Amino acid sequence: MNPVTIEGITLDIHPYVKGRLRLQRRQDEPGGILLGKVEGDVIQVTGFKRVPQSSLRQAAEAAGPALIGFYRLQTAGSPSLQPEEEELWRKSQPTGRGLFLLIKTVNGIATGAMAFTRFGDGPAASEEIAFE
Repeated sequence: MNPVTIEGITLDIHPYVKGRLRLQRRQDEPGGILLGKVEGDVIQVTGFKRVPQSSLRQAAEAAGPALIGFYRLQTAGSPSLQPEEEELWRKSQPTGRGLFLLIKTVNGIATGAMAFTRFGDGPAASEEIAFE
């Protein structure tokens, strides 16, 4: 995947991470934290860690400055960001750039994601991205 620009923020997901996220299955942990770095208006995703929903806050704190956001597999029961997810996202990253990937699957394979980005406590912008 080439970098994608979402309202002035460039999102660059490392090919290895994209490949591993494509293989996420519903029987695995359906979400986790995204790791990487933010430089100016560029968010670089260089890794991720599967984390049970109940441990997301602790994992985010343990990641420290390497935390750039969160991800979750989209389900029929949760087709968009949930209020508790947005609250955790805002509390874990109160300043700087943030990212939340809501990963879409077809026949068990991740085909893309709705990428939500924001700066500080500002409103989130979103863009659908494809996992090529």
